[in-house]
Amino acid sequence: MRRFVFPALVATIFLVLFLGTFRYYQSDSELPLAKTTFGSSTDNQSINSFGVLSRLITNSDCEVDRLPLISPSLDKYNVVIWLHQGRTLPQDAAFQRMEDWMQQGGKVIFISNDHNAEINFWREVYKDCPAQDREWARLVLRRAEAAEFYRSESSTPFPQSQPGYTRLQENQKSPWFSVKSAPDHFFGQCHIETGLTKRRSTSDRVTNATAIPAPKDLPAIRMHNYLESSSSRERLIATCKNGSTAIPLIWSNQIMASQSQPDDLVVVSSGAFLTNFGIVQTKNRPLILRFMQEIPVGSRVAFLESGPGDVAISTSPESRIVNMWSWMGRKPFPLISLHVLALAVVYCFARYPVFGRPKEVQFKPRNDFGQHLTEVGRLLRSKGQIDFARQKIQHYYDVVKRSLIGKGQKRS
Repeated sequence: MRRFVFPALVATIFLVLFLGTFRYYQSDSELPLAKTTFGSSTDNQSINSFGVLSRLITNSDCEVDRLPLISPSLDKYNVVIWLHQGRTLPQDAAFQRMEDWMQQGGKVIFISNDHNAEINFWREVYKDCPAQDREWARLVLRRAEAAEFYRSESSTPFPQSQPGYTRLQENQKSPWFSVKSAPDHFFGQCHIETGLTKRRSTSDRVTNATAIPAPKDLPAIRMHNYLESSSSRERLIATCKNGSTAIPLIWSNQIMASQSQPDDLVVVSSGAFLTNFGIVQTKNRPLILRFMQEIPVGSRVAFLESGPGDVAISTSPESRIVNMWSWMGRKPFPLISLHVLALAVVYCFARYPVFGRPKEVQFKPRNDFGQHLTEVGRLLRSKGQIDFARQKIQHYYDVVKRSLIGKGQKRS
């Protein structure tokens, strides 16, 4: 019966692990857009990530890679799309390192994390869901709106311990731009601009620029903050307007390029039209096409994913630090490692129980009875029992051995 216990235990563990793995992948497929993580170019499931944008750039004859840190590996790329998550801007040393790379002809596209597509996503779910699920969708939408209101409108800071979408805090400065607060409840219509310069007013919020008639189906975007150039002259690409107030949505500037060369810095204050959710919306196509014009066809593009906190900077090639072990973080290696760990635990308990396994003694019987007599004599002599030892030996010869004569194995 005991021989069947261990195989049954192993089969049960395999069944549990298989069901857990199946449930793990099934949960991802049931809610492909449930996550709100910002800043990943390989994540096609989060509504705020940029996996779809990465594939779109790949389809335009560009080679796309991912960089988790600033390293000499930048030298082999032409364009870097910088995705920084968190509440604070990168440190000045990161901007300086990127400027050193831009001096070699590189171009940086910085995308801010101002926009959270969660409310728009649940609003679409509410409009398109069946009648029997409409009440559930409305409840989820109201909860998302309440959480966003608490984070952005309440005077009490949002508790760091509670999960929620984080965006850059206002009044931060960097060598390239500063984070400015948008007007309260700002909700403006997008416009694609024309012209090479921008004239800022004294309010730092109103922008006067020559604009071409925008398509009527361009989206309206709500902005909590925006990135304003540290230079007085930059080229506006798109703005977000509400009445007389215009906020720069996309702008470019010359950081290291000469006047005769194209701009080497493009800043996107809100990635609402570039996220996984926004890029599939038909109304965002004009903005997406205008953004794609800033990426030369056939370029080598890298998504620099940093934050929260400071950006990792290394003087060693990135492939020696990260790529060597990056495969360990991809599916299905984490699940395989769990399986191997579980089997190792089962093996240890089966092979080496708590109280130890009985030692396997290789017993070799001895046929020389004289050694036994010698040992008995040695023990008796050490105790001073010489006469008793003689009596035992004599008894063996007179009784035991005489009775064994003729009972041995017959030889053929």
